[in-house]
Amino acid sequence: MTDKQSKATNKKSNPALTYLVGALLFMTLLLFGVDKLIEIKGKQIAEQAIAGYLAQNPPPKVMTINRDDMFSRLSSQSEDKVRVLTAINALTTMMERDGYIVFDSSSVLMASDRYAVRDFSLTDIEQLAEERGIKADEQTQQMIREAEAEAKRQLKEIEQKANQFMQSFGQ
Repeated sequence: MTDKQSKATNKKSNPALTYLVGALLFMTLLLFGVDKLIEIKGKQIAEQAIAGYLAQNPPPKVMTINRDDMFSRLSSQSEDKVRVLTAINALTTMMERDGYIVFDSSSVLMASDRYAVRDFSLTDIEQLAEERGIKADEQTQQMIREAEAEAKRQLKEIEQKANQFMQSFGQ
C-alpha cells in the first residue's frame, strides 16, 4: 500500500465515530427539548398555583381618600359641617362594608389615581347611605365628642403652662 492509499483509507469515516457523533447530537437536541418542556410545564404549574391561591385569597380592595380635600369640597355644598362629616363617615363606612381597605391619601407614599375615591356630591353620598341603611350620625357625633374632649384637654394643658409661666415670671 502506498502512502497516498494509506492516507485515503485514514480519511474514510469510522462508522463507530459517526454513530457516536450522531448520538451526541441526538442527546443534545433531546436534552434541549426536555429542558424547554420542563420550563413550559413549570411555568404552567406556577401560573395554575398562583391562580388557585388568588381564587382562594383574593387581593384586598384598596381605595384612597383625601378627607381634608373632600371636606373642603363638600363644605362648599352645605354650611352644615356636621352634615358634611356625616356624609364622609357614611362614604367610608360603605367602602368598609364592601370590603375595601381605605387609606387617607395624605398618609400614602404613592398610589395610582385609579385607587382614589371619585368625586361624589353631598346628596349622592347621602342617597347611597340611605339606600344601604347606613346611619353615620352616631359615628359623627362620637367623633365630635372626642374632638371636643381633646380640645378641652389641650386648652387645660395650655392654661396650666401659662399659669406656670406667669408664676415663674412673677417670682
